[in-house]
Amino acid sequence: MKCLKVAGLTVIYVAALSMMSATASATVLTSPPGTGYTGGTLKLSSTHTSVHPGSGTSFLTVTCESAVIQGVLETDGAGVSARTRPLSSLSFTKCGNDLVTVAQTGALEIYSLGGGKGTVTSTGMEVEFHTSEGPTCTMTTKGTDIGVLTGGTPASLSIGSSSIPMSGFLCPSTAVWTGGFTVTTPGTLLID
Repeated sequence: MKCLKVAGLTVIYVAALSMMSATASATVLTSPPGTGYTGGTLKLSSTHTSVHPGSGTSFLTVTCESAVIQGVLETDGAGVSARTRPLSSLSFTKCGNDLVTVAQTGALEIYSLGGGKGTVTSTGMEVEFHTSEGPTCTMTTKGTDIGVLTGGTPASLSIGSSSIPMSGFLCPSTAVWTGGFTVTTPGTLLID
């Protein structure tokens, strides 16, 4: 009986240690270094971003010379990812003969990868591409991995998404979003 009690206590102790180590791997964004950035504005800008067909037959490739993503960091810290409130701004401009409109901005979530990097996912983003060839294609995210955020002065987001669902007549069933963004606010953003 004594052996059973010791074994049971050992299992509880190991389970508690496992839960503490999971909590220790939380995503914390800091700016300046060592100071949590919850509640701060996160603004990213790009001078080149493109959407390409991911699958299906389509002519869709839209390239924009300017794009902005902006939101407020809602939560980060022990046991959680870093998340934004719904983005306050998402825009794509200077897209040649194509028009890009944002129906829903969505929100971002950042998960630490270690080494000062984090994977960024998007949920609820709905972007419409009105192509010069005629069709309008809509890209929608739902927990979609869109790229990797690298902390620094400035931090940067490399967009190289997995397949993002797309809909619309003559549109591919998925799209791939590529490009790069620079974090302009804050000037320094680190991922712990």
